[in-house]
Parts: sequence; structure tokens; C-alpha cells
Amino acid sequence: MRARKAAAGSDDQVMARVKRGSAAALGVLQDRYHERAYRVAWSVCRDDGRAAEAVQEAFISIWKTRESYEGQRGTQAAWVLTVTRNRAIDNARRNDPHAANRASDDDLHTVPATGDVAEQVVAGAQARDLRDLLSGLPDTQREVITLAFYGQLTHGEIAAHLDLPSGTVKGRMRLGLKRLRRGIDPASRLLVPAGPGRLRCLEDPSRTWTLRVCVMRAIAADVWHLPLIPRNAINAYLIGDVLVDTGIKQSESKIAKMLEGRSISAIALTHAHGDHAGAMKKLAARFGVPVWCGAADREATETGRLVLSPTVDRPGLSTIANGAAGFDGTSVARTLAEGDSLTAGFVVLETPGHSPGHLSFWRETDRTLVCGDVFFNMHVLTTVPGLRQPPRLFTPDPKENRVSERKLAALEPGTVGFGHGPVMGDAGRKLRNFVDS
Repeated sequence: MRARKAAAGSDDQVMARVKRGSAAALGVLQDRYHERAYRVAWSVCRDDGRAAEAVQEAFISIWKTRESYEGQRGTQAAWVLTVTRNRAIDNARRNDPHAANRASDDDLHTVPATGDVAEQVVAGAQARDLRDLLSGLPDTQREVITLAFYGQLTHGEIAAHLDLPSGTVKGRMRLGLKRLRRGIDPASRLLVPAGPGRLRCLEDPSRTWTLRVCVMRAIAADVWHLPLIPRNAINAYLIGDVLVDTGIKQSESKIAKMLEGRSISAIALTHAHGDHAGAMKKLAARFGVPVWCGAADREATETGRLVLSPTVDRPGLSTIANGAAGFDGTSVARTLAEGDSLTAGFVVLETPGHSPGHLSFWRETDRTLVCGDVFFNMHVLTTVPGLRQPPRLFTPDPKENRVSERKLAALEPGTVGFGHGPVMGDAGRKLRNFVDS
């Protein structure tokens, strides 16, 4: 990563090329700051889909206003993150009439200069995470601490995009960290950074604490989104007490951490692919629960061998595909069919194409849909959000999948959870437009 950054040049050099009109340089800038920008946008929007849209709008605004950038007014990071916050406020205001006033592109270059690197970052208590401790902080303190850790922002950068004096940011961070210290280790008075996501005790340097971030988010009543890979590249969901999909094999511990303290009654698969059933066997054993799937995916679920597209289902290629996307099979206790009740008011929809027994889960009362991989809401290589069809190499019947796409779009869902990509709100029009195109 550092080698690639050095090869592309310093931030000043990259920004100079952007100002001269280099789209490639804008791509470098986006690669460097996309994740930090997304965290800032999410802190405003509190919605994955709107945060992703705000980041896209931010980089478009950066391109449009590139000639107004003045390096002496602040760092590239401060400028990018302030632009992102403005676009996020703009996006939030469209969905919330009480949100902050709309930002203008003319104001994007007026960014305060940045200061020293943040002295403290949030860290997690050993053997448990800090979700409870963070939730107990006042909103103002939790906001600056979260930005300092997740975004690795400086005091000045936080002050710039929150439009607060730097002293106010430092004060909130100091008070918040004081509370966290008492929660982590009441006996320790001096906790200092020991690298990204770690704290150490000055009184006993051998004692350190490591962040464990395992956060799931409610997207509807009794429905939680479990992001398993950064930027929502792989998702699972909890509907009532049923775990929907299990990510890849390495997702077991993360899912178990997210579900700690909850009662799980079953695992239901949208389809039998390795990025949805990867941790199925271990989690079923860990929680002592049955596995459910579509009837036409039963054999694949029990054997761990995929039903492949004709392009890949040939000697040699099929072995490679199953090695890359296969999983450990386990016995199926129940096969689900159209109209079956799942839990929490959801019913089963048969949506074949990406796999023969692909299922989606639908609740009409609030128009919430979990659709697996009927749609992708991201580019599979770049992870840039946006509706797409699933990859043809792993879709045995693309034509049938398009029938399933039209079936789901006709429902006009309000909230949609995808196997890949951010959760989408106000989804009915977007799905219709995608299907019609």
C-alpha cells in the first residue's frame, strides 16, 4: 500500500494533477480517502446507502471545484472530508427536513487548516468490545472519539468537518476518553495510543487493549444488517431469531461476536454459495441450530459443491471454482418454499437464477426485503455502490435471474438488504428503473 502511494506521488502532487484535469489522479485521491470519507458520511447520514451516495457526490463536487482548491488553507484530507460532510448534510436534508442547511459547491474550498495528530483513539477492552461503553457516552463525546478512531482523523480535521473549534473537539475527546478509561480499567489513569486501534498503560507497558469492532445495525423492526467485510462487500442479516446467510469461512468469529447474548433458532440461506454459506457448518454447531435452504439448493448445501454456470461447469474450471467458492456442507433440516413463513412476519419468495434454489425474504407490512444475490448493489471488483446483476460466471441461469429481478421489483420494496453492497432505502423506484433499463 505504501509503495503504491509513493509511486502515485504525495497528496500535493496528486492534487496538482487533479487541478490540471487528470481523472486518473482523482481516482488516486478517491482510493486514498474513500474509506475515511465514507465514515464521515455515515456519521451524518446513519444509513449505508445514503452515506455511499454522499461519498460519490463528494468526489463529483471535488472534480467540479478542483480549480478552487488552495493547499495553504488545509490538507487534502481536511478538504475531502469537509466536502464529504457537506454532501452528507445535503443528502440527509433531502430525507430529513430538520437537517443542516444545504451546502454550496462555492463553499467547498474554505476549509480550516489542520493541526496535530489526535492524541487519543478509541480502543477496545480485552476479551470484550466497547459497544456498551461507547453507547454510554454523550453523543458529542462519542462522535469525536468515533471519528478519531474509525477515520484516524486529527483534531483539526474533526474540527473542520464538524465546524467546531479545535479546543472544543479536544475537550470532548478528553472527557470521553476519561469515561472510557474508567470503564476499561478503573485502576489505570494513563492510557496512551500504542498503534492503530490499540492502547497501552504507561504504568505497565505490557498491558494493552485492542479494538474489536463487531457492530450490527437495525434496518427495520426485528431486522439487523451484519456487515462482514469492509464496505459491505459481504453481508449477513438477522431476522428475528433467524440468521440469514453466514458469509465466508472466516466470518464465523465475527458473526458469533455480533450475536453474542442473542438467541438464534435457525440459519436460513438465501443460496448455497461460499460467500453466503461459508461459516454455516461451524455456526450451526456453535449455536446448536438447524440449517434451512431452498429445495433446489439442498444438495449443494449438504455437499458444499456449487451449481455452476455452463461457462465454468467443465473439467478443470469446475474444480477451481469450487475450490475458490465452495464451503463445508452440512445436513439440511428444512427446505423452504414459496409462501412459507420464516419469522418476524417474513415470508419466503423463490427467486432462482443465481442459484437453482435461491430464496428471498419479504415482509409486506413495512415492505422490507432481503434479496441475497438476485441483485448486487456494488461493483464486484471496485466495491463502488450501485445496482448490478450478479456475476455471470457464478449465475447458472441469468435469464431466470432476470425474471426474479422483475418479480422483486414489482413488490416496490421500501428497504432492501443485499448480499453484496449497502442496504438501500426508498428502493422501489430504483429497482424498477434498473429492471426497466
